[in-house]
Amino acid sequence: MSNKSKKNTASYTSKPTQTPAQKINATPKSSAHTAKTAAAPQQSAEKSEPQFVSQRDLRRASRQELIQTQRAAREKNIRRAKQQQMLSKSAYIGAAVLAVLLISVWIFNYTHAPTIPTATKGNIQTGVMPAGGYGSAIQCMATEGSAMHYHANVQIYVNGKHEPIPAEVGIQSNCLYWLHTHDASGTVHIETPKTNGVYLLGDFIAVWAKNPANSIPAGPPELTATQFFGLPVNTQHPLKVYVNGQVYTGNPDNLVLYSGENIWLEYGTPLVTPVPFNFAANGVSP
Repeated sequence: MSNKSKKNTASYTSKPTQTPAQKINATPKSSAHTAKTAAAPQQSAEKSEPQFVSQRDLRRASRQELIQTQRAAREKNIRRAKQQQMLSKSAYIGAAVLAVLLISVWIFNYTHAPTIPTATKGNIQTGVMPAGGYGSAIQCMATEGSAMHYHANVQIYVNGKHEPIPAEVGIQSNCLYWLHTHDASGTVHIETPKTNGVYLLGDFIAVWAKNPANSIPAGPPELTATQFFGLPVNTQHPLKVYVNGQVYTGNPDNLVLYSGENIWLEYGTPLVTPVPFNFAANGVSP
């Protein structure tokens, strides 16, 4: 064998022969590696590529933001208008309810206002003795009545001498009668929880008689056709009654106590000319 033949044989034998299976396994590895190597520059390019925003896109985004702002403002204005409408409606309803209440109160006060009899010259009113007797309807309460409150004045003269009605007639340690006095001015306070009623001089005398120790020098409280504070009433000892300066000849027990009324009871002689009582000067209104 020649040298050239030996060289060719050595070259041929030094190169290993691959089986078909080895060839198949080698091909994917080479392909995957090639694909991975090729994709790496592309991904790097995508990451590094800048995002471009056009002026048109900016204007569109600005318009959308403006539209949203305007829509929110409109919705806020609508809510505010609804709230104001509800407040106005509530105010109208409240005003209407208040007006109805005020009218109702006025009607109630007008229809339930106290009926206070007022004295005028020549106006002499009389009543009748209650079924239970004078003073039977006059109650004693822990506090003064406030539904009706007015004043009359009663003066007593015995044989020309003034004998004042004592203070605190009709006032007990734990209650006050509807008819009572606070001082010795002769002012009778008519203070009741009722808005109307007729109260007589006989009622006041009966209340006074519940505490006879609180009397005048002539005697204990008593007013009848034949007796006046323990003194006999007859032709020799007459009882003369004046109402607001006018002579009254009827039963004095039945005289209605009026607001601002002046009643003079004069027993015996000499007679004293009646003088109108000054309520204001004594710190009370009629």
